[in-house]
Amino acid sequence: MINMFDSPYEYDARELKKALSTVLGDEDDNIIEIFASRPKDYLNVVDIAYKKFYGISLKEEIQNQLPKQFAEFLLLLMDSDRPDEQTISGDDAYEMAQELINNGTKAYATDAELFKKIFVEKSRIDLILVSRAYFELCEKYLYDAFEEENVLAKSLFNEEEEEKKLKNKNIKLIKALIFTVITPAEFFSKKLISALRGINGDINTLLRVLITRTEIDIDAINEYYIKEAKRNGNVFVNEFDLGYKTNFKMFFNIGIKTPWWLMLLPVKVPPYGDGINFPSVADNVQLRELPSNAVLVKH
Repeated sequence: MINMFDSPYEYDARELKKALSTVLGDEDDNIIEIFASRPKDYLNVVDIAYKKFYGISLKEEIQNQLPKQFAEFLLLLMDSDRPDEQTISGDDAYEMAQELINNGTKAYATDAELFKKIFVEKSRIDLILVSRAYFELCEKYLYDAFEEENVLAKSLFNEEEEEKKLKNKNIKLIKALIFTVITPAEFFSKKLISALRGINGDINTLLRVLITRTEIDIDAINEYYIKEAKRNGNVFVNEFDLGYKTNFKMFFNIGIKTPWWLMLLPVKVPPYGDGINFPSVADNVQLRELPSNAVLVKH
């Protein structure tokens, strides 16, 4: 929890150091998440924090620790001059979508210039327009097209193992860029849902999302989180949400350990809990009756 005192930039710098030191499994996903969802100015401040902590710039560390082409793609995002406003017309979007179809998604995962042309130099609004045009032209979402390429890259036995891994990293980066541009709330909600699963969950991912997202982002993420639960026929319940009846009883310290009428007598009644460890439905299911479709969110 000590990292909660870091600024978002400092926290991301520490997370990147940890990821760059291992570069295994999910750590790649952390690098991709940060670079795909943070703007250039933010990444440059992370670079400053990184150098302050570790005596080496983030750019140098990326070049030293990561495969050359994957590092090149990440550095393009750090050095990008991505505009904030729309820069292309509807016709331009159709031309770029057609170019994507003609070149094939594989080319954008292996050619830095093609990657830069769409995913670095164009604004987020431009990318949304290209994605819509792509869907209208081939009735397939751009994200799904890269997902298919990702599956194909994993299955190609005639490619060298390292080449397959590299292509997979680049495709995952492009997918994350598309995802965070078009539906950022869904992207981070899925991160949170994944982090909260299991016995202990993924505390690092949970903290990273909560620390680096703004209050507006968190509200949007929470709304999507609730919609996703309803769509799956579930209800997410915070483990500390004991329901209004039990909360009322605990507030007045009645009806839990002692009968309610004891509050009318001048008798000291010890509180429920010790002031440090708070009562939770996860610890005592009798504190609240949960519906059969409840999914308990533990903290």
